[in-house]
Amino acid sequence: MNNRTLDIISFNIPYPPNYGGVIDVYYKLLSLKNEGYEIILHTFKYDREPSPALEEICKKVYYYKRKTGFFSFFHYLPYIVNSRRSSELLNNLNNEQGPILFEGLHSCYYLIHKSLRLRNKIVRTHNIEHKYYYHLYKAERNIYNKFFFLTEALKLKVYQKSLKKATSLATISKDDKDYFSSINKNSFLLHPFHSSSKLISQTGTGSYYLYHGNLEVSENRKAVWFLVANIFSKLNLKLVIAGKNPEASLKNYISGKSNIILTENPSEIEMQNLISDAQAIILYTLQSTGVKLKLLESLFKGRFCIVNDKIVKGTGLEELCIIANTPMEFISQIKKIEKQIFDDDILNHRKLVVEKFLPENNVSVLIEWLGKRDFGG
Repeated sequence: MNNRTLDIISFNIPYPPNYGGVIDVYYKLLSLKNEGYEIILHTFKYDREPSPALEEICKKVYYYKRKTGFFSFFHYLPYIVNSRRSSELLNNLNNEQGPILFEGLHSCYYLIHKSLRLRNKIVRTHNIEHKYYYHLYKAERNIYNKFFFLTEALKLKVYQKSLKKATSLATISKDDKDYFSSINKNSFLLHPFHSSSKLISQTGTGSYYLYHGNLEVSENRKAVWFLVANIFSKLNLKLVIAGKNPEASLKNYISGKSNIILTENPSEIEMQNLISDAQAIILYTLQSTGVKLKLLESLFKGRFCIVNDKIVKGTGLEELCIIANTPMEFISQIKKIEKQIFDDDILNHRKLVVEKFLPENNVSVLIEWLGKRDFGG
C-alpha cells in the first residue's frame, strides 16, 4: 500500500468550490495531491452533480446517495449525521488501511465503528456545530425550520462526545481548538484551505463596497438586511451584494434601492473581480463560529475589510480588519476610508500576517498529523 493513500469523507460534493465548507475541502484535496497523496474521496450526493474535476485530483471518487427525509430526522442521531450513512461507504473504507479524514461532524457516522478501530481517524471540525445550529434557530423565521434547527442543535451537543474516539481533531480556529481540546486532547489548529496561493490585493481605490455570501443561509440574509436598512440606506455610496440564490423577498427589497446592486450566483471569476475592484468588503455576522472563508478570500484578494468583531474573533486576522459593530460605527468607518488609498505599506503588512494562512504552509501541518502512529482504541 502507498503510505500516502488517504480516505477523505466529504459531507457534500466539493465542486464547484463556491461556498464555505466545500471551499476548504476542495483546496485541501488539491494541496494534498500536490504533496503526492493518492486520495480516495467518498462524498454524498443530494444537491450537486458528480464532477469530472474531482476525478482529475483523486485516485478514486465514490458517490453515495444521502438518506434525506422523514425517517432520517426522527432518530436520536443528528439528521446531518444519520442521513450520511451507507453500508457501501463502510465496505469501501474497510478495503483500505491508511488514515481517514472525516470532513465535519456530518461525516462521522462510522467514526466509532469497530472495524475502523485501528485506523488513524482525523476529524476536520468546520464549526462547533450545536452552537452554529442554535444560532440558525434564532435567526430563522419559518416555524418548521426553527423546530428543525433547535432539535438538531440539541442532538449535536450530545453527539459531539463521540469526537473523543477520533485520533485527533483538526480545528479551524484558535477558539475552536480551545473548545474541542476538552473533548479530545489531540486537537490541533489547521487553518482553512482556500483558492489563494499568494496575496493578490490591488493597491489604489475602488468605486463601490461589497458584501458577499451564500444568500440561501438565513444568517447571511439577515446580514444583508442589516447592512442595507441601517447603513447604506443612509449613505450615498454604492453597495454590491453578491451571493447564491437570494430569495424573492430580498430581491424585491433591494430592487427599490438605487445605490444597491444585486449580483446573483456570480461565477468564480466574477466573484474574484468583484472582490478585487471594491474599495472595501463589508462583512457582518450574528455568530462567532470557525473562520469565515469569505473573510480569507476578501483579505487575499481585496482591499479594506470592515467587519464586526464576531467575524474575526479568535482568527488571528483581527489586526488586518477595521472593526465596527453598530450602524453608526459602520457608517463612520466607511466614511473614513471612502477616499483612502490602499497602498504598498498596508499591502506589505498584510502579506506578513497572512503567510501562516497560505495552503502550502497549512498542508504541512495536516501531513504531520496524518503520519502519526500513536493511536488505536
